[in-house]
Amino acid sequence: MKTTLIYLSPLLLMLAACEGPEGPEGSAGPPGTAGEDGEDGVDGKDGKSAPPLAYTLSSACKPCHTTIHERWSKTGHAHAMVKVTGQKPADPPYTTYPAQPPTDDNGKSYAWSDVSYIIGGYGWRAVLADVKGYVITGSATEYVTKTGQWQPYEPSVAPGSKTLTCAECHTTGYIPADAHEVGKKQDGLEGAAGSWIEEGVGCEGCHGKASPHVLAVGYAPITVNRSSAFCGRCHGHEPHDVIAARDGLIGPTQQWNEIGSTKMRVVQCVDCHDPHRSAHHEDAQINPDRGIIARCETCHYKKKGKDKVAKHATASGGPTCTDCHMPRVVYSAVGNATYAAGDLRAHLFRINTDPAAAQLSTDGKQVMPYLTLSLSCRTCHTDKIDKPDALLQQNAAGYHD
Repeated sequence: MKTTLIYLSPLLLMLAACEGPEGPEGSAGPPGTAGEDGEDGVDGKDGKSAPPLAYTLSSACKPCHTTIHERWSKTGHAHAMVKVTGQKPADPPYTTYPAQPPTDDNGKSYAWSDVSYIIGGYGWRAVLADVKGYVITGSATEYVTKTGQWQPYEPSVAPGSKTLTCAECHTTGYIPADAHEVGKKQDGLEGAAGSWIEEGVGCEGCHGKASPHVLAVGYAPITVNRSSAFCGRCHGHEPHDVIAARDGLIGPTQQWNEIGSTKMRVVQCVDCHDPHRSAHHEDAQINPDRGIIARCETCHYKKKGKDKVAKHATASGGPTCTDCHMPRVVYSAVGNATYAAGDLRAHLFRINTDPAAAQLSTDGKQVMPYLTLSLSCRTCHTDKIDKPDALLQQNAAGYHD
């Protein structure tokens, strides 16, 4: 018996090791009983409602952005449009408003009580809107702040008919009247073309509605658009590929048109300018260097010091890069093409050294996308006998080589 078990044990082990194929899956069993629900958890605290998207005015930005607000308050943006409430408004920094409003071509002499708004005026020129909101037109109704003189403003347009369309770029939160279901106009003025939230180009004019940023608990970002095209909404005209001329010089408010016609279009306005600071008036305390944050030699360092004309060397008090490449040949308030003299700097940069090159189109309405010797050099070298075109061309060719 023992012997039999001894012989069977290995056989049983061998049979156990040889496992057969898996059988078919059996049918599902009956479902189990569902368990009981657990107890409800404790309710969380109510969330905080997001503030509505709305304008808050530039004054709401001041407590946190004090320095930036102070700098902005001394720019043309801050004073692009000023409301008049019966008397002459306080003069903005660096500028003096006229003592009295103008007289139109119908012989009406306006008092400050006849004026609703001053448009512009910071550094160059100002026009006024009457109590109905129409811009006052006539042969002596535009005030030149630099000279203190009155000059023509659309004299062909009858007084009391020029709609206040300037507000689109001179205010914050502007909405055209035809975009309103009820045709809303600012203060109910007949001559207004729309409505706005704040006079002047305030913080939200560039950064958008700031209520989440101002009112939210914690940080809520605001719009930061660094593109030149964004600035070009107001510092440019349609069509953007055309540079309009004005009496032989470059017409005003076309910086984007000018830059866009050159290879400098890849550079953004804010690469050179601080938009929170004046580019016209320098203040040693809050606006040194007139808000210029990058000079030409920052990029064009290889050209620095290479002056073909020794007298032009900056070290000797000669012209700077901008004197030749950005001459004051833009006619905003004052200009004289004979002397290549305007009151704003051009943004064309490139100089065409061919004396025969035309600066204007045949009909004189458009400016070519470059500066000729007549605009770049004649700003200083007005004497064509002492400095003939041939000499200017000779000196200008390969000037920085």
